[in-house]
Amino acid sequence: MSGQNKTTLKADFEKFDIAFADWKKKNPCKQFSDYSTQRIDSGLKKGRAHCTLGLNIAGDVNWWDHGRPAFKSIMEQVAIPTDAKVLEIGCGSARVGVHFIERQDTGCYYGLDVTDAFFAYCPDLIGELLIEKKAKFGVIPEKLEEAISWNADLVFSTAVTLHVCPEEEDAHFSTIKKIAHQQEASIVLQSYLYEKNIRFSRSGWARPQDYFSRLMHPFVLVNSMDDGVWESNGYVIDVKFLTFRRV
Repeated sequence: MSGQNKTTLKADFEKFDIAFADWKKKNPCKQFSDYSTQRIDSGLKKGRAHCTLGLNIAGDVNWWDHGRPAFKSIMEQVAIPTDAKVLEIGCGSARVGVHFIERQDTGCYYGLDVTDAFFAYCPDLIGELLIEKKAKFGVIPEKLEEAISWNADLVFSTAVTLHVCPEEEDAHFSTIKKIAHQQEASIVLQSYLYEKNIRFSRSGWARPQDYFSRLMHPFVLVNSMDDGVWESNGYVIDVKFLTFRRV
């Protein structure tokens, strides 16, 4: 990245962070994730296209097909039977989760997010399948204990780790590990990787692979799968599905 681009990016981040700091003064008990979620929700309600959320997915791929590649990648990482319980962290509008809802037995999908605003779109997007398969949704941290006692066999997330700011990363990954408490449980995270910890957008962070491994301890990285590259503001970021298990 050129020096000029770095200066421009830094100025943009500073402007964004000032706005967050002002919001934080009015909402002292809230976090960056709450601020980011509120901004996204506001845009969705105004009909803006989003790359992963809501009724209006950006791009030419229809909603049902949009999350299918991630679903297939996860299934290549873990061989789970149809009666395995699958819990999605940061389920959003279930663009990936819908394929697990469709595949798994009734009552075997649980989607969690930091707000119900995103999965409120699911009835319109998924229709009768949602009721037929008795898919569950909940807001964290309110439903955390219920999610833990649900005894998930697979915990996964897509397009989530990149939005976890450094101040919240310990809490975020700790939550994932608490939910995946069963001895044989697998965790699959779509991870945004760079040679060092960087902030590449207003709400986007990438980390080295070994940094993810430290965050996930005592879970151990057992597999990884390339998922292309993400180019943002002059950074070229490797995207991989990382699978963790207890050993």
